This record gives sequence, C-alpha cells and structure tokens, in this order.
Amino acid sequence: MPHAFRPTPINRYLFALLFLASGTFATFAQQERYKFLGEHSDDVEVVSVCPDGKFLATGSWDKSIKVFETDSSFSWYQSLIGHHSAVTCLDFSRDGDMIISGGKDYRLIIWRHAEEGTGYYQDTVFGSVHTSPITDVIIGPTKRMIYSAGADGKIMVYDMLKKRARIIDNKSPIRDICLSTNRRFIYCVDETTLVKQYDAFGRVVKTFEGHEDYVNAVVYSLNNKYLVTASSDKTAIVWNPLTGDQIYRLEGHDWKVTDLAISVDSRYLVTGSTDGSAKLWDLSDGKEVRSFEGNGSNVRSVAFSRNAKYVFIALHTTEDEENEEYGVGVWQSGIEPPKAGSAANGARQLPPHLQKYAPKTTSKTKVAPKKKVTPKPTNGKVIEENDEVKIMQD
Repeated sequence: MPHAFRPTPINRYLFALLFLASGTFATFAQQERYKFLGEHSDDVEVVSVCPDGKFLATGSWDKSIKVFETDSSFSWYQSLIGHHSAVTCLDFSRDGDMIISGGKDYRLIIWRHAEEGTGYYQDTVFGSVHTSPITDVIIGPTKRMIYSAGADGKIMVYDMLKKRARIIDNKSPIRDICLSTNRRFIYCVDETTLVKQYDAFGRVVKTFEGHEDYVNAVVYSLNNKYLVTASSDKTAIVWNPLTGDQIYRLEGHDWKVTDLAISVDSRYLVTGSTDGSAKLWDLSDGKEVRSFEGNGSNVRSVAFSRNAKYVFIALHTTEDEENEEYGVGVWQSGIEPPKAGSAANGARQLPPHLQKYAPKTTSKTKVAPKKKVTPKPTNGKVIEENDEVKIMQD
C-alpha cells in the first residue's frame, strides 16, 4: 500500500499560502464590481448616461425605464412607465431635460423633466413611425432634431420645431446609428458587414469595409478623429471617419462584440461582448487597458460616466437560478479623471456646434459669418400627416 500523505512543515506552509491566495482572489473577484443598480424585474437591454453627468437611465425587458442619480451613491431617482414591451434604446439631451426611448412595441416616447423638479413625465408618443422594433434613438445637441432607427430598415429624422419628419429607407434591418459631431452625416450599421455613411439628403456617400460578420454597433468620437464599430466577428475596428481607413483592429473578445462607448474626452473606448466581458481600450495606441469580468453572459450595453471614472455594463446575470440579478453593474475604470482646466475639459476640445455650451472666453477675435446654405427640397411622398406631425419618405 502506498504510504498515507503526511504534511510536512513546508507542505503546511505551502497549503496555507494557497489557501490565503485563493481567499484573496475570491475577495478580489467579489470586490471587482463597485456597485449594482437593480430595481428591474427582467434583463436590462440598454444603459445611457446624461451628458451633463447628473443621471443615467436603464431600459429593460420589464417594459420600464429606471433613472438613477450619478453621484457617489448612485441612488434610484424615478421609474418611467409607458412602453408595452421591452425598452431597447435610450438617449438624453445634453442638458438632461429630455429623454427619448424606443422599444420593441415600435413606440418612440419623449420624456420631459418637469420645471418644478418632480421628475420626468411622458410628453409625446410616436406610435406609427416604425413598423418593427426600434433599435436606436438620438437627440440632437440643440434638442431640435431627433433621430430613430428600426428593424424595419427605416431612419427617421424629425424636426421638433416644424413637427415634420423625413424617412430614409436603408432597405435592411438597422442595428445601430450614430451622428458626426457636425450632424452632416448619419452612420448606419445593419445586417451586413458594411458601415454606410448617409448625408443630410439620405444618400449613401461612403461605405466602410473591413468586418467579416454583421456589424452590431457604431459610435463617433467628439474629437472627430474616430469612428468605431463592433462586429459579430469578435472584433472592433477604429476608423478614420474622413478617409475610411482602418486605424486599429481591436482583438481580444472570445465572442460577438455587441456594444461600444467612447469617453467624453475621446481617449478611451469600452466594448461589450456576448462572452460576458467588457474591455477598456486606449484609443491613442489601440492597446487593451483592462477587462471587466461580470458574473454572467451576453453584455447588451456599455457606457462611461462623464469623467470616465466608472464603466456601466448591462449583461444577463446568473448569480443562481432562484436569485438572478436584473440591472446594471458599475465598475471603477481605473482612469484618472482629467484635471479641471485641462485640454480634455477645455472649450477648444468641443466641436464647433457645441462651442456655445462652453465657458465664455475673453477673446475678441472676429469670425466671419458662415454663408447660409438652403437645403435642396426633397420630392418625398407624405406617408403620414396630422396636426402634430408630417412624415415624408424620400
């Protein structure tokens, strides 16, 4: 018979080290997630952060929107009820006074913030613009224009002042859209490997080719340097939006890359994947900075806090079958927030159409007025018209 194993003093020491190490790793894994924002009763599909940094909102398969304050407590602020099915997309106005949401019920809802500070209320509902689930919504910087895209292949461009909408037919189910900072171009990804660049008249003026599977998400940086796409080919590509050339191909995820977010200062990118992880990348060199491993799978949405100190990740959690969590995880990014008054926070970093939101400067340099350009009229047909809205299709 073999001799029974007898731990020597050295073995006991090694076992103790292993035990302490395993305990340390377990504690680290448990502390990796900084906070969890629950309140939902089903999976969260989208998380959106207000540009002024005051609020974040989550949209869920439980048909509700939850609004949280983004101070250190991340306290719950309000629930918004109005959709008849899963909430799939959200966007804040830059001042936080307006939210637009879209859902699998084909409905677009505009929510306004009450002046007396009692929270958001349902203001306008668009129920017949799209004929399939809505996949993305955007509020323009001045709150005059709103944009939406759907699985019906339609992009709606709606003028809040004129109460008129124009429809661009992409002819393929749309997965995501984004705008250039000057709002001259709409970038669209659908059930193809291409990225399409539409101009203001709904014409495709450029395509970006490089992915080997469907493109799931697209985002444009505020410094005008980067267009980034996420694909089912397990990669993200950083493009030069002016030339269409690839700058970096980001590899590291084990499965489909589903969502993207760029920090306000355009220095960092976060990607989410169906492999259950999110990754932080440095856009200056295309290198992976760190990975955020959640206790779950299928990351649906990612976002940065305004100062990039936190990363928000919506994923399907699997704590256990009886006590599943439904919400958004908050991770500390490890990024050092830009110092006050640095170039990253300065007015000169803002795109031209956002300069009016920057602090006033004492410069007396005169700028020649821009020549007013009148858009060419379109010959689209009216597909819906009433006292509130007029919708035309090119």
